[in-house]
Amino acid sequence: QDLAGLYFSSTEIAGGAIIVGLPRAGKSTALHAAIVSMSLIYPPEELELYLIDSKHGVEFKVYESLPHARLVSINSEREFAVAVLTSLDSEIARRAELMKQHTAGKANITEYRLATGETLPRIILFMDEFHEVFEEDDALGQAAFQAFSNIVRQGPFAGIHAVVASQTLSSMPAMDRGTLSLLPMRVAFMCNETDADLVMGDTNRAVKALSNQGEGIYNPARGEPSHNKPFRGTYIAPDERAALLAAVAAKAADAGAPRRPRVFDGDRLANRPADPPDGSATRPVLRIGEPFNLERWAGLGLRRGRGSNVLLLGTGEDDGRRDVSIDGATQSCVSEAAGQGLTLWVVDFVGDLEVDDNALDLMGACEALGIAYRRASALAVVLGEVAREVASRRDVADYQRPGLVQVLNGLHRALDLAPEDPYADPADEQDDAARVLGAVLRDGPEVGCHTIVVMDGLAQFDRRLGRDMLKEFDWRVAGSGLSPADTAVITDSFNVGTVRPSQLLIVDHGRGRIRRVRAYPPHTPASIHIDRDRSGR
Repeated sequence: QDLAGLYFSSTEIAGGAIIVGLPRAGKSTALHAAIVSMSLIYPPEELELYLIDSKHGVEFKVYESLPHARLVSINSEREFAVAVLTSLDSEIARRAELMKQHTAGKANITEYRLATGETLPRIILFMDEFHEVFEEDDALGQAAFQAFSNIVRQGPFAGIHAVVASQTLSSMPAMDRGTLSLLPMRVAFMCNETDADLVMGDTNRAVKALSNQGEGIYNPARGEPSHNKPFRGTYIAPDERAALLAAVAAKAADAGAPRRPRVFDGDRLANRPADPPDGSATRPVLRIGEPFNLERWAGLGLRRGRGSNVLLLGTGEDDGRRDVSIDGATQSCVSEAAGQGLTLWVVDFVGDLEVDDNALDLMGACEALGIAYRRASALAVVLGEVAREVASRRDVADYQRPGLVQVLNGLHRALDLAPEDPYADPADEQDDAARVLGAVLRDGPEVGCHTIVVMDGLAQFDRRLGRDMLKEFDWRVAGSGLSPADTAVITDSFNVGTVRPSQLLIVDHGRGRIRRVRAYPPHTPASIHIDRDRSGR
């Protein structure tokens, strides 16, 4: 329908809108007016909004309770925006297949809904400062262009449309201007001449006459001058907008549709999922963060094969800072393993820590979950128990027994541990712990006995285990405190970018995959009961 000047049709060859304007010219006002207008007219089951702020800002934070919003992005990187574009491209393919299966010959969402009576909501992507996604002609820029191009060309038939806005269009090397020109609706506020020509075309000079804030030109015909519609933008004061959004949320809740969007804040830790994991005692999956796409979680799948151990690397307590993301990942591994029925041995070399708010330290989390918790002096005992279990399984070729996980937290503080010496005398007790640990790391994963090691950095890893043992850790997780050099080593890449304090890099070395995720925080007494209920302890 004609909402705030924007009309989204299922029969357009390409459908969507582009808005350009200098700061304070009216661009942001127009975006908010369009979002609020749509939300006032359509119910959440008819309309899904994806709100992406590409400039690492908080423009859309006001919509974090809007039931129409499926996703609200703030403080997010290019990587997340590209993931959203890719996900919407996949949704187009899914809907096309749905139409093909249920309504042979039906070409678009309107005909599909008439034929089936099913409510398939329209999806509107609002992307503010979208030029930043295409500002580099790299792998991310190319992936973004491919997905965006498909959304513009094929999305309208499936009921998926894009509204993109920017202060300037002059620097987008990864964007094909031919694709951008397919967006039929153009809105220009005061802007520079180059941007005006890009949006409205060389022959449309109406934008030059704009002189006041809030004045704009709306053109629904790809800039054809005869279709210019001068207008003044609709301003909704923040207090009024908040009241309208609250009323919309209340109406949706009364109607039984109290949906809340997923809010992706790149500067904050993620909320732990409340649902149980998809793994089991023989195929465990340890969820440790929220991915930079529309999937619910990202985790570590402990395969039964050599190398299926986990290394968590971050900044520890020695320099006065705590890597909260690594602390959260450690506790996630423990609680997730317990919830899937694995046997757990936890040896903590760090001990008591000062934690923020009401967060639990590792000892508190283990006590709440009923997990055996030991300090550094128990290392030899625990290694012996795990080694005997590994030997027992290997002797009878038992590859189906429920899994076992030993967690060695702060192993850099195991002062008596030195790298295993392959030329040492087997009777030399000084190297016994290193030999046993090395054997467990090599032989354990095949029979479901995995090790999770938490350390400060690669220098500490080399000192305690030796660099050669790095190959026994297919799963490597880097926190924000890890140095760029260490991050490059464990990822085999110098192009992973900066890891924020709320984030983790997950490296599946065996499969050559790297994922950036928002980390979960350490457990609190309120969150730990979920995992305790799962484990039955």
